[in-house]
Amino acid sequence: MILPGHKSIQVFFYHSGLSARVSFDPHATMNADAFARNFVKPEFTAGEASQWLMIATDGELYGHHQIFRDKFLSYLLDGSISAQHIETVYPGLQLTQQKVFPVIKVRDNTSWSCHHGVLRWSSVCACTPNSDWKKPLREALERISDEVDKLFVASCNGILENVWEARDRYIEVFSGDQKFADWVRKMSDAQMTDEKIKQLDQLFQAELDCQRMFTSCGWFFDDLDRIEPRNAVLYGAHAVWLTRQFAAFDLSAEVSPLLEKSKSWRINLSALDIFNEVMLRFEQGQKPS
Repeated sequence: MILPGHKSIQVFFYHSGLSARVSFDPHATMNADAFARNFVKPEFTAGEASQWLMIATDGELYGHHQIFRDKFLSYLLDGSISAQHIETVYPGLQLTQQKVFPVIKVRDNTSWSCHHGVLRWSSVCACTPNSDWKKPLREALERISDEVDKLFVASCNGILENVWEARDRYIEVFSGDQKFADWVRKMSDAQMTDEKIKQLDQLFQAELDCQRMFTSCGWFFDDLDRIEPRNAVLYGAHAVWLTRQFAAFDLSAEVSPLLEKSKSWRINLSALDIFNEVMLRFEQGQKPS
């Protein structure tokens, strides 16, 4: 696929039928031997030795959404597939063997897990008809993200040459490889007080929360009263809490009307109720989990 700046990436297409079946058909994946024999093997054309099929699936399905599905996957890859004389490979290996790739164009605003495009992550979709809560919640969280970004850029001005590159490299701190104070001093030649470093530390955490609150699964289902969208609100609240600590800057009043409009269709719980609940926990000294 051609990208701006004369760059390109190699794209692998997954087999939609097998991917959907291994991900969303519990009956088909009860037995790994039967799955390999009845669903995988027939997809290979007889007489053609160099065929390559990709199955794409979400890791969270295995043991989280579907109990014991991790054991199915383990045996499928380490027994059932080879019994059907099929070799297990991976995209990196295929790249070393395939030298010529056709040029393709990605279709905008599409997703692999919903046939209605990307509406499912922002509003009402035919797959999730009770999702009126998504639009005002997304507007509220986007407002939080925009304002945190402005404060982040302004606070890093004159300290970090490329704030967004630094934001991406913050994974080095988040992963536990480095302490924030040591890391930020390596990133900048500027003289910083301990108070300034503490402020930047909180801002980088807020930026992390602003990414977390848009996690795909938070928007995938039809009801606000689930752990996934609750976590999205929690991350947004924590970003607001962090920015409130070092600046006369409180987004709560600005986003509250939007959060109040976002309500569970089952129990009338609003995103504002969740937001206020977690903000109270922060005030009591509890940390987000």
